[in-house]
Amino acid sequence: MSRARTYFFHGQRRFLLFTERFYFFKRYRIRGMSQLVFYQLPTFGEYYSQLLNMVDGGAAAAASGLRGSGLALFSRFDVDRLSRTAGTQTCQRLLKSKSSMFTCDA
Repeated sequence: MSRARTYFFHGQRRFLLFTERFYFFKRYRIRGMSQLVFYQLPTFGEYYSQLLNMVDGGAAAAASGLRGSGLALFSRFDVDRLSRTAGTQTCQRLLKSKSSMFTCDA
């Protein structure tokens, strides 16, 4: 794993795929992330903010002044995970909304 993280950090690999299970046991700090995609919300809500805090934009983003970004995919079946991640009131508001896309600026 250390070789893969090194390749990713130095830009020799364009993406790094790791699981929530890996993060649960290892808690490595992944450097060089410019985008983070959750194809399912994490089981533990605090992982969402911890992983988003690792997004630093990478070297290319730092040179151009851009910020990193995060994307989380969820459906109405992810109510439990969404409420642990965003809070109960926000979860209800998101699921009742007619919009299919939401943005959040930090």
